[in-house]
Amino acid sequence: MLELLKRLKPLQQDAKITEGVARLAAKEREVRSLELLIGYISSLEDRDLARVWPRLIRAIYSSPAPNQLARTPPSDNDSPTVGAR
Repeated sequence: MLELLKRLKPLQQDAKITEGVARLAAKEREVRSLELLIGYISSLEDRDLARVWPRLIRAIYSSPAPNQLARTPPSDNDSPTVGAR
């Protein structure tokens, strides 16, 4: 492994690999955030979903970054009620 890294370093390949890994890690974080958001939305009861739907639509269509909605935790007023759907 060290031999491989020594060969890559003069070619500046290690920086490209590191950048690639960082981009993949950022994508993975974005995917996980979206998975959490999908799980949250799917757990809402119909009336709770109807209540937060306008906020979700505004956040989706006014968002400069695709993961902005995922970074915004739901407020206490938006928490789903406990119970079966």
